[in-house]
Amino acid sequence: MNATDLDSLLRDVEDLRRAVRRNSPFLREVISSRLFAAYALVFGLAVVAFCLASQLLVGWYGSFPAVPRGWKIGFWSGLVLLGAAGIIAKPLILGRRAAEVDTRATFITVVKMLYGGLVSNIYAPAFLCMAVASIFAVTLGHPWYIVPSVAVFYGFYANGAGLFVQRPEFFASGWYAIAAGLTSVFFLERAPFLWTMVVYGGMCLVFGAVSFIWGGARAEAPAKK
Repeated sequence: MNATDLDSLLRDVEDLRRAVRRNSPFLREVISSRLFAAYALVFGLAVVAFCLASQLLVGWYGSFPAVPRGWKIGFWSGLVLLGAAGIIAKPLILGRRAAEVDTRATFITVVKMLYGGLVSNIYAPAFLCMAVASIFAVTLGHPWYIVPSVAVFYGFYANGAGLFVQRPEFFASGWYAIAAGLTSVFFLERAPFLWTMVVYGGMCLVFGAVSFIWGGARAEAPAKK
């Protein structure tokens, strides 16, 4: 590495530091919403309920292929509804909170601040690894290993987001995801729904609980004109 390369790297690091200092207060106020903490808790409980019901079905009938068609339709419908609810609720909650903090802000503003620019170099590798590891698990004929693959790389993302947003719930859920994901590798195929509950349901519950314990939005910030 020559002097020019080093100067370029230092400039990039300084740009990243400026982006963190500029965006962190706004993002911290948005993420600290008690409504978002409640969303994480409710979604986590929904994941727990769905996985427990699925595990009971598998235990009753002996295996998932043996589950009657009607129950399978209910299973896939519940999975789609759970995913859709999470996808729809998150931008609504964050968009509303962003507008309360700054009347000019929207959910897209949050996305750009959290994932755009040089910051994307922190998150993009984690998301890429999630995708590749998941595809690899499917090609090996062990699709359940998507669960720990996504969880572990989510942990890397969450810890990076924690540094950027400076909120402890990201660190707590990130380390939980890494620990639970790595542990599940050894036991996942014995009780896949139970371990999916432990990993994903636990991630959401830890995030929401720590957010509430930390105090959530202790005082709503006045909107900027």
